[in-house]
Amino acid sequence: MPADIDRFSPNPSLIPVKEAILRNLKNATRKGESGQKLVSLASVAPDGTPHVRTVVIRSFDADEMTLTFFTDARSPKIAELKHQPIIQIMSYDPVSHEQMRIVGTADIHTEDELTRKSWQNIPEYGRGDYLTRLPPGSVISSPELIQHDHTLEDEYFTVIQVKISAIDWLKLSAQGHKRALLTWQDGNFSGEWRTP
Repeated sequence: MPADIDRFSPNPSLIPVKEAILRNLKNATRKGESGQKLVSLASVAPDGTPHVRTVVIRSFDADEMTLTFFTDARSPKIAELKHQPIIQIMSYDPVSHEQMRIVGTADIHTEDELTRKSWQNIPEYGRGDYLTRLPPGSVISSPELIQHDHTLEDEYFTVIQVKISAIDWLKLSAQGHKRALLTWQDGNFSGEWRTP
């Protein structure tokens, strides 16, 4: 975040906050450590129960306000996202003391150009997550019994693309917490300060 974001100002601009958030999301897709790389994804199951899990942000497009992550087509989250595509993603960076709650709509991609291109960019060692014979969450007697079937190739590999509609940003600081709601609708950005 910009250094001046912690200073008190009668009418601070949200533009530096927006630019820093977009920069942090872009940095999350690069190799190395980032407080926003591993995020918690919350979705709702068809029976109404909430489910939260950690996913890895794989790409972010600031022009389209979309981010992507990968999953297995057999994962329970696919049924959840088909039932209710509106999701929330949360990250917290312990270094900058910033929390982001991202609201967006999930679009599921299987066996299309996006998944083929993404699959080609995954190193061989990373493909094993999508090559198990049993679906994610299956009961097994021992972790050593997990078997990979390389003949599956990208059959179950799925890309989830999230169209971001809002980001609720919170910065914790001894100089005073700050919170803002940033929204994107039809390519237009707006924002407002909120009580932390």
